[in-house]
This record gives sequence, C-alpha cells and structure tokens, in this order.
Amino acid sequence: AELLIDPLTGVGSRRAFEEREAQEGEVFVLCDVDGLKWTNDHLGHAAGDALLWVVGGVLGRFAEKDGAATIFRLAGDEFAFVLVPHDEGVLWDRVGTLIGRLGRLRHASTTWRDAAGAEWGLSGAAVTWGEGVTLAEADADLLAEKVRRLETEERAPRGERPPGLRVERGEA
Repeated sequence: AELLIDPLTGVGSRRAFEEREAQEGEVFVLCDVDGLKWTNDHLGHAAGDALLWVVGGVLGRFAEKDGAATIFRLAGDEFAFVLVPHDEGVLWDRVGTLIGRLGRLRHASTTWRDAAGAEWGLSGAAVTWGEGVTLAEADADLLAEKVRRLETEERAPRGERPPGLRVERGEA
C-alpha cells in the first residue's frame, strides 16, 4: 500500500495511477508545477520539496472537495486529476470548477530550512494545466497551454524564476 501513495505529497503515486481501474467517461486534468527547476537550482532541493508538498496538499484538498476526483503525482512536477462522472451533465462543470480553483495556489505558502538552519518562506506557486478525455489529449492540451502562458509571460521559460513566486527569509 505504501507504493500507492507518493511519500512527499501524500497523493496517489504513479503506480496507483497505472493500477487504477479505468472508468468509462473519465476526464483527465494534468497539472505541471511552474518553476520547480528554478526552485531546486536556486533555493535547493529542500525548497523544491516544500513547493511540491504545498502543491500536492492543495490539489489533494481539491480532489477531496469534489468527491469523485482522484489526484496522482505522475513524475517530478506533474500531477494528474482523474474525474469520473457521477452526473454526466455536470462533469465538465466540475472540470471548470477544478481549473478555477488551481488559481488559488497563489495564496498557498510553505516554509523550509536551508542547510545552515535558516527558515525560508515560499508562496505564489502556480501550475499550468491541460484537460482531455484521454491522457494523450490532456497532455497535448497541457503543452499548448504551456506555450500560450510563455507567450503571455504568465509562465517563465524552464529554469527561470516564475512570475509571482515569492521567497522570503524568516527571522533569524
């Protein structure tokens, strides 16, 4: 059972995603955490882990609130929601609600300690997302959304500091 839960974020693991029973009519929403590479490269892996932890926690609460959505961490900075229809007429409304909630990540914050023991705070995280009735369709939509957000400067190029990400050193 431990292998089915991602130990860092507490959401379902890639293995759990692959072993789940597919259901007819399910919809996928893929989420890619903006700025994980920059965070790891400039603030250290403890900060990157803190970023993933806070994003996983927020996404997990979204899934719990929906009641018929499950969240999985597929790889480093990629999460997947699987929404199953419990009322066909409102499935896409639920997807829209979920995507609307993703903007709330900007209000989530976390702290971590660096190697010297100093406390730091991180807030303003964001994700880019794609949706589809197949995983391949959601992935293609995610890639298109990444390009769109790069063009509008809502997302930084890989390895650059993401807009809106705030880092503060705590009191010594």
